[in-house]
Amino acid sequence: MLNYRIISVFLVFSLALASCSNKQSATADVVIVQVNDIYEIAGVNEGKEGNLARVQGLVDSLKKIYPKVLLVHAGDFLNPSLIGNLKDENGEKIKGKHMVEVMNAMRFDEVAFGNHEIDLNQQELQARLNEMQFDMIVSNLFFRDSTGTKPIYQQERKVQPYKRFNIETDYGKRKLVLLSVILPYNQKPYVQYNSVDSTLSSMVPRFKNDMQDVFLLTHLNRAHDNQIGKQFGNVNLIMGGHDHYSFCDTLSGDRYITKADANARTAWIHYANWNNNSKEFVVQSELIAIDEKIKKNPSVQKVIDKWLAFAEKNTSAQGYDMSNALKSFDYPLDAREESIRSEQTDFGKLTCEAMQSVFDTADVVVLNSGSIRYDDLILSPVTEGDILKALPFGGGVFGAYMSGEDVLKMYEARKLNQGTGGYLQVLQKPESISEFGMYYVITSSYMSAGREKNLSFLGDKDWEAPMQLKDSTNDIRNILINYLKES
Repeated sequence: MLNYRIISVFLVFSLALASCSNKQSATADVVIVQVNDIYEIAGVNEGKEGNLARVQGLVDSLKKIYPKVLLVHAGDFLNPSLIGNLKDENGEKIKGKHMVEVMNAMRFDEVAFGNHEIDLNQQELQARLNEMQFDMIVSNLFFRDSTGTKPIYQQERKVQPYKRFNIETDYGKRKLVLLSVILPYNQKPYVQYNSVDSTLSSMVPRFKNDMQDVFLLTHLNRAHDNQIGKQFGNVNLIMGGHDHYSFCDTLSGDRYITKADANARTAWIHYANWNNNSKEFVVQSELIAIDEKIKKNPSVQKVIDKWLAFAEKNTSAQGYDMSNALKSFDYPLDAREESIRSEQTDFGKLTCEAMQSVFDTADVVVLNSGSIRYDDLILSPVTEGDILKALPFGGGVFGAYMSGEDVLKMYEARKLNQGTGGYLQVLQKPESISEFGMYYVITSSYMSAGREKNLSFLGDKDWEAPMQLKDSTNDIRNILINYLKES
């Protein structure tokens, strides 16, 4: 089934690309390099794919050819990541500081908010915003408190809904407006979202005239991007984030929706030329692999190396070897947030199997999906570093006897929590549970404390740790690492 899914994705991807130009343009008034959903500064697949120094290297090479090159990011970068959950010398978690430093070195022209930026609390997010030397933009997101909505600031400058660029063309100077919206996915109490559709309806018409044009930089799901693409027929390019696989949907003619692969495995290059007849920028787009063929920018790599050394030192002190290969699989393990918070995935099942392995008995194993923070496909071979990235919070595992009635309540909460971190990864199906039976249930320390939504009753149970594990080794990361070593 998994291999079939992978083949299907590649087939859909190839068909999508067939509808786009996918060719480099000899001339362009402006070139836009688009990336999205990046959590790994040094790349993935043992560093063979991705790496933000390569992205900057690509931009550097384009700037030698074209007069105007813009680098944009369609959101999701401050969280999740292993480095983001490590602590500095003051005992404070990094919380995306490493990403900001690398992106500062890259000189981004425009960056959108993604839902993972709102994972941080307001104080943490404000600290990162103040450190940024690039402009964030968003038109439908605001801070809020007891007195109402407030604008978002980066130091003393207010975050704007769009950014306008002056472009020299054969017909004189024209303006290109990049306008950004975010989906209302992360409902933290300190933020306020305005409707995406009403925001765009009020703003897009402002920018369409004889001298300027507008492209969208969105962090929405694919279906919503297509909806607004059809609604706003005078927008020729929607550069999106949130979906983690590359595609190009053709709306009509030379109008496209594009997204790149997560963690900068790929990037889109958009070659835009002003059409003086239609009074708009017309686009040709090319998807390019970010791999070892691209020369790294040395200044950006220097910042990456600093943070890799920090991570190596920090994790080594905890007894881990980030590069140690544990096991190979014939398929990538799905730890993407959109999958793991709404359906059973192979990585969720694998983690539950590992939890089960350290107990003498087990009838039911459950784990809240919010414990898993990789938000990407885990490629083979799986390393200790992958496990640390996937389960950055750690924490122990515990077991307790529960009535079948309570187990069924737990499965009902799973349905209620679908789409959130409270959705449960499981081993057993609820059909096998009788409300009159007694079952030994295994779960995480977070869950056993009753801290998950709709599952507070779990905090009243008599939980016990695995007998063969000491407190220091009762850590879900160690348990999964050892399970992979031995299986």
